[in-house]
Amino acid sequence: MAETTLIQGGTLVTPDGEIEGDLLIAGEQIAAIGRDLATEGVSRIVNASRCLVLPGLVDPHTHIQLDTGIYKTPDNWEIGTRTAACGGVTTVIDFATQFPGQDVSAALAGRLAEIGALAQIDYGLHMMLTALPADAELDGWMVDLLAAGVPSVKVYTTYRPNYYQDDAALLRVLAAAGRHGVLVMVHCENDALVSAATGNLVQTGQTALAHHGEARPALAEVEAAHRVLFLARALDLYLDNLEREIRPENVKVKPGVEALLARLAGEPSATLGLLTGNLERGARIKLEPVGFNRYFPFGAFGSDHHDRYCLPAIAVARARQTTGFDFHGKAIVVVGDSIHDVGCGRSLGVKTIAVSTGLTPAAALARERPDHLFESFTEIDSVAEAILS
Repeated sequence: MAETTLIQGGTLVTPDGEIEGDLLIAGEQIAAIGRDLATEGVSRIVNASRCLVLPGLVDPHTHIQLDTGIYKTPDNWEIGTRTAACGGVTTVIDFATQFPGQDVSAALAGRLAEIGALAQIDYGLHMMLTALPADAELDGWMVDLLAAGVPSVKVYTTYRPNYYQDDAALLRVLAAAGRHGVLVMVHCENDALVSAATGNLVQTGQTALAHHGEARPALAEVEAAHRVLFLARALDLYLDNLEREIRPENVKVKPGVEALLARLAGEPSATLGLLTGNLERGARIKLEPVGFNRYFPFGAFGSDHHDRYCLPAIAVARARQTTGFDFHGKAIVVVGDSIHDVGCGRSLGVKTIAVSTGLTPAAALARERPDHLFESFTEIDSVAEAILS
């Protein structure tokens, strides 16, 4: 029988908010949450009164016992993971580095040997790629990584001579990863700009840690990020991965949304359109698992214009093309959960309805002065009246 721990009387932080109560752990899993849970048969009881009970944190990007091929940090996996645990981190995702002359299987085996039995918490690994084989073998690497439980790789646009990949290599990694559903992380800095800034500092003797930021000009990061995104978009990788991974069970519909959409779709005076900064294909992929595309025959998308504030006018023009009616002023309603949603509606002079179902608190939404503000879509009658009135 698994060992059980009962945490009593704490403030439990859950995805849906804070609640006062108890939490029962069986083995390494949460078995129950509630008030006054039974203590019979419990192996250990922890009094958490006046304490926050947080889920264990996952740090998805750590560098424990880092070996760059040039420098090596003086810690090890016992020190690094013990330190993480003291900060409430119960899982880290670190890196295995594929050095020249290695394949990914050898690189992973070497890293796992370093870790051994030292890790004090759970861990996973990304794979850093430094020297690529021919495309057929690179495809094999992706298959091997997935089989070994490593679903992600990392590449760099700078850090010569050990990590740097040129654009042709980046494109090959992106393409191979896309074919197999492997996630690609990219350290984005323009190598020429970083090298020039670093060289200037070295020449003038400014090599102290305080000058590190000057060696990494913001423009270098911006340019490289744009370049990598351009390459990825050329391959349609994000959308291909999204379409492959998204499933109905992974999509959580906010309470009241489906009922509200069904009601509005049945209103002869209402025409529904989708306004979003997502690319149209991405938006449609996200809505398809729950069948919501049927509610939105037209819309305006990030693929129509990069400026969100230009999208309402595009949506209105398409509404006219779809219905044959002209829509003006407060007959147009923008519903959203961010200050930008409210702002783009107000820029067009239309009715704005803010709903605090996203990351933006209601108080922040209220400061943008929407025409209506709701806590959720569960107030179906009130929301529908605000839209239709």
